[in-house]
Amino acid sequence: MTVGTRVRLAITFRTAATAALFDPSTLQLVVTNDAGSTTYTYPATIVKDSTGVYHYDVLASTVGTYRFSWQSLATGEEVKSEGFFNVTASTV
Repeated sequence: MTVGTRVRLAITFRTAATAALFDPSTLQLVVTNDAGSTTYTYPATIVKDSTGVYHYDVLASTVGTYRFSWQSLATGEEVKSEGFFNVTASTV
């Protein structure tokens, strides 16, 4: 993807026992790139699509590798999901 692209980061929460969808009691998304780190939270900035399904659209504003980490740290709900994506300069 290129600079200026919006990248949708999504996560789905399911119980381990029955795979039923559930809403975590706390939720944050940490996005890091060469410019620094930003933390987004629900309900302030993260969007809830339906029970257990959330997303946030990150604007890829600089060239480089973006790393992200979804975290629900409430007791009994410890979830951490990580990933990354690369952003290049536009050739147009």
